[in-house]
Amino acid sequence: MVKAQRFAPDARRENLLSFGRRYFGEHGYGESSLDELAKEAGVSKALLYHYFGGRRGYFLATLEELARRLEDTFNPPPELPFDEKLRTSLRAFCAVAQEDRGMFRTFLGGGLGADAEARMVVERVRAHAARALAKELGITRPSRKLRIALAGSVGYVESATLAWLGEGAKECEAHV
Repeated sequence: MVKAQRFAPDARRENLLSFGRRYFGEHGYGESSLDELAKEAGVSKALLYHYFGGRRGYFLATLEELARRLEDTFNPPPELPFDEKLRTSLRAFCAVAQEDRGMFRTFLGGGLGADAEARMVVERVRAHAARALAKELGITRPSRKLRIALAGSVGYVESATLAWLGEGAKECEAHV
């Protein structure tokens, strides 16, 4: 259980999101209850309802937070040459996945199963990664075949990252 502390509202929400990523990463969505989440976070259920509207909202907010962090990895410094941009983005992606390995697995595994909103969050990150790669390649209107290839590249990065984490890699970004 986390010891309750006084936080400003924005800091409290960020603290709860950080806790939620760890908790859902370890326990998943299906194994959690709002009572258990509140107890382990050291807060009231009412506070979780206030910030997230309940367990599903809390889970989706943690997915969104991880999605934002993953999307940010695809914004390397523009002055770098292409190969360094790619390496920088891949290392940053791996670092985020490593930092939140349980939630990263949950993120790619769907978390809520057939939940359309959770799937949309994951697909948004995938589309963002594919667009960023196309942009760096100078492609503004990729053909259908190229869109499929870009999606496959993103899928490869996700699968390779999961494999590195599954192998117990201390730093998956060192493999990039």
